[in-house]
Amino acid sequence: MGEHTGNVGEGEKGVSQERSSVMRALSRLGRTADTLPRVWVIVSLTAIFSILAWTQVRPNDFWWHVRTGQWIVENGRVPNIDLFSFTRLGEPWAYQSWLMQVALYGLLRAGGLPLVIFAHAVTITTGYGLLLWTSARASGGSLRWASLATLAAAAAGLGTWNVRPQSISFPLFALVLLLIERDATRPDAERRAWWQAGWLWWLPPVFALWANAHGGFVFGLALLGAYAGAELVSWLRAQRSFPTAVIVIAALSAGATVLTPLGIGMVDYVLGFARHPITRRLNVEFMPPTVRTIPGQLFFGFVAVWVTVLVASGYRPSLRESLRLLPFGLLALWGIRNIMWFGFVAAPTMAARMRQSAPRPRRAALAGPGHRGLNRVLAGLL
Repeated sequence: MGEHTGNVGEGEKGVSQERSSVMRALSRLGRTADTLPRVWVIVSLTAIFSILAWTQVRPNDFWWHVRTGQWIVENGRVPNIDLFSFTRLGEPWAYQSWLMQVALYGLLRAGGLPLVIFAHAVTITTGYGLLLWTSARASGGSLRWASLATLAAAAAGLGTWNVRPQSISFPLFALVLLLIERDATRPDAERRAWWQAGWLWWLPPVFALWANAHGGFVFGLALLGAYAGAELVSWLRAQRSFPTAVIVIAALSAGATVLTPLGIGMVDYVLGFARHPITRRLNVEFMPPTVRTIPGQLFFGFVAVWVTVLVASGYRPSLRESLRLLPFGLLALWGIRNIMWFGFVAAPTMAARMRQSAPRPRRAALAGPGHRGLNRVLAGLL
């Protein structure tokens, strides 16, 4: 929030006032569950959950993950060779997502595919719920615009909702984004001591868990690295104190990713996966999006709406936003499987700009409680 602030004291005051305003708005909404803004939240998250709950399990690699989880449970350890393929049987193999493989097997054994699909729907919906929270903070507590931006981001990432270990990366990525935004809006006076990082200290254990569950942790590290870079630039411009806490936490988070059965071999796993010619040339998920496919159409449609909103509001992204929008935008253009991460980082900016562009009378009317009786009926039906 303070990248473009010439006077640090005024910047801190503005950040403090904005944060107080957002917290008051969210607090009021929390006490009035039958208001129209709250119904927007229910509608958006119910829509996301409903689509996920109707999902069929596609036979991509789900059953391979389940069978691996069964083997781990029965043998009490994580294997390090290929156990199931014909052409590579017995060759070295990294089971990086072992924790989610065990979870998928446990869910299937406990409740069959219905329980697996339900847990999958809850997990991804939780991720978009955290994104909605972040977008509401960015838009000054406006749940309507936060809900619309979240729905747009969800539509862009719809093609990546397959039932697989990647599900856990949705809430974990959203959590990292939320914690970063909470830290970015803190007054500079609260950040002078390196240990005063508040909720940001949760990131190292989050990454330790994430590295054992799915390889998407690399995108979380990229998000955290972009934030650390923005803080360093702000310090060089004399707009912030030196971000010791952010740098220490980023280093600890990166170190936490080797707390897995792979150990330091996690680095070789990540680099080898990204460099492998099969991944780059033959894996459909890592091919660039195209308008000839539905996922590509949804992505480019989202980008068109997002750019239109930014241009209409005359908004120039801050340094912090730019350092994450640019790399994640390039990642989305590089591979279909990366589209949802761009949706996550773009949604808060979209929500803030939509609220800013709305006429004030219209904005005030939509923020009102509406007809509480009808709101209760609608929420109950949903």
